Amino acid sequence: MWNEGKLNPETFLTVLGKIWQSCEGNGEWGGEVADIIAENMSEFTVSGTNRIPAMMKPRELKALCALPEMVRIYRGCNPINKEGCCWTLDRSKAEWFARRFSGEGRPALLLSAMVERDFIAAATNPSLCQ
Repeated sequence: MWNEGKLNPETFLTVLGKIWQSCEGNGEWGGEVADIIAENMSEFTVSGTNRIPAMMKPRELKALCALPEMVRIYRGCNPINKEGCCWTLDRSKAEWFARRFSGEGRPALLLSAMVERDFIAAATNPSLCQ
């Protein structure tokens, strides 16, 4: 997946932030993206955090910074993709994702966690910013 030097890291992160929400099934390569960011782009994170401003619009970054220090996040999934990197602040949205592909042999899972705001790499959801 990595671009073999065709994009500079900041451009890669900016494009990734713009297309992230429209990517279906990004759980398949979410770990690879996390590894790429960790290995090649730490210079684009805010010191002492996982925050990547290049992936966000200014209003998204502002909304992320305004969250409380500890944040409840949710992930709706199935057992096969429970380790994905996309989470939401909206429990009902996570429930929708959990039910979307559930069925025989694929039970719906609703995961929840409390995380430090500074652990969140990017907020790319326009509803967060309203």
